[in-house]
Amino acid sequence: MSGTADMDIQQENDEWHELPSVVGPPPNCRSRSDSLDSCSCAADPVTQEEITNPLKEIVVKAVLDAMAIMEDCGVSIKTFEDILEYGKTMLLTFVGDDVDVDILSALWPKNWNAVQSLPKKEGFDDVKEYYICICRENKTFTRSGKTHTKYEYSRKWSIMESKDEFCSHCGKKGYIKCYYLGLNAKVKNWFRSESMCRKLLSHWDEREHWLGRATSWPVKKEMWDGERWLDLQWFWDPDQRWTRPTRCVNCKAIISAQTISHCSKDDNGMALSGLSRML
Repeated sequence: MSGTADMDIQQENDEWHELPSVVGPPPNCRSRSDSLDSCSCAADPVTQEEITNPLKEIVVKAVLDAMAIMEDCGVSIKTFEDILEYGKTMLLTFVGDDVDVDILSALWPKNWNAVQSLPKKEGFDDVKEYYICICRENKTFTRSGKTHTKYEYSRKWSIMESKDEFCSHCGKKGYIKCYYLGLNAKVKNWFRSESMCRKLLSHWDEREHWLGRATSWPVKKEMWDGERWLDLQWFWDPDQRWTRPTRCVNCKAIISAQTISHCSKDDNGMALSGLSRML
């Protein structure tokens, strides 16, 4: 995968962030007068205690930091387990009297296998590792009698699936490591807490700004206040219906929505007849 960046790259270690996509009104929010408070999608299968447990958050952060140090230093698993035990001792030594050390000790992983399972329990499953190359060249220049070296970026970049792959533009290996969470796990993580649900559904909570309107909201503060959102409001409108593509149960071929729309309908309005002849 490759592309051309639309911005100047100022630093080598710029952080890469991905904004979660906005999701539409859930099945239980079919009425325009419904509020998010009555929406059952906000119910989290993860218990509230697990979400807000500050001790668990401390343990997860500490262990993930230790794993990052392990990778940078290249230590063995045996050495890491020794560091893990030392980290537990240090943590229990410096916690305040208001912290239950027995609970903290029980949450702390005992070995490498427990450490490996910890990220999965927190939703970091099916993570794919990529290597990013933002094409650059070393340029030497002289200023005030002194020679300096800086990077000059070409605004081209590539993403490689292996550290041994080379950039399609500059032919170099990727130097920025990037982890991409699989879509299935990512969606589950979005809905791990009620506050995240509210953020993802904030456009629906303010649907009077766009739903059923012919003109955009006069005050532009959010993306749904713009003109483009009016063109797409049919997608979020619970009173709208549209045809979705499907897959043939026999040959597994994808049947487009346009093909289904042009088929003859049965008494229930279902486009079933004629599909086999059209494929």
